[in-house]
Amino acid sequence: MRIVVTGSSGRLGLFVVRELLAQHFDVVPVDRRAHSEPAMPATQVVDLAQPGDYRELFRDVQVVCHLGNLPSFDPRLTPGITPAKGFAENVTSTYVVFDAAFDMGVRHFVYASSINAYGVCLMSPDKPELVSPPQYLPVDEDHPLLPCDAYPLSKRLGEEIAESFARRDAATTVYSLRFTKVMGDRPPGVAWPHRPRRVYCSLMAYIHVADAARAVRMCCQQPRPGHTPLNICAPRASAPWDREMILASYGTIPEMRGNLKADDPLMSPKRAQEILGFVAELDPSGHALAKSAI
Repeated sequence: MRIVVTGSSGRLGLFVVRELLAQHFDVVPVDRRAHSEPAMPATQVVDLAQPGDYRELFRDVQVVCHLGNLPSFDPRLTPGITPAKGFAENVTSTYVVFDAAFDMGVRHFVYASSINAYGVCLMSPDKPELVSPPQYLPVDEDHPLLPCDAYPLSKRLGEEIAESFARRDAATTVYSLRFTKVMGDRPPGVAWPHRPRRVYCSLMAYIHVADAARAVRMCCQQPRPGHTPLNICAPRASAPWDREMILASYGTIPEMRGNLKADDPLMSPKRAQEILGFVAELDPSGHALAKSAI
């Protein structure tokens, strides 16, 4: 199986390429900058947010993993970025990838969406009016998408683009993976941040980057016609939470569904387990989760 991975030089993209290569897939990395790993296939260096004909990238390809969006519009992380520029890049590149690949016969896609599509996570720390209180917790895939800020809106529109291509052909498989905070191994001697005071940072959810890459690979292997959004998070909270933190974050306490405990994430991972058989296995440091947490 030949698989294109856009955003292949990014943090998640590199892990996805390694995961797919380990399973003996034929992988085509695509990014605006080349990776530096000699054991990996060479990067097809293109900027998918710029005008062009990209159809040849997808010739004889069976699956496209579109991970090539900007992960935030924070100028501290991406120098020179603005909300308008970031929004345009994310939406344009997503449409370009789906359009070119679909035109070349690809009918299986994995799109890296985000927990931010729900609009319940605060992207601008100085603008609390740009976060929507959740209607209930834990947030599952049936929760409406309520973005008020540019980045969450770009992820919602990315999913709508994905779904629009699924409607073109009933045999098309599209997964939109709503990743929460993607964690990785910390260098020796570097501690994890202190317990956050607000739950709107990530709904107290996380996913280790290796688990995230495994979820992408599982989507590549499981055709499922139509558009399927899935929360991708660990079954354990990144830190304990309490009702006071929820109230401090949103000014209200939403409906609490199920017997939630302080070490449960406020984002539900159940549907990914039901549909993919995916269960995260790693804690934020990359150690195996206790069986009781899985």
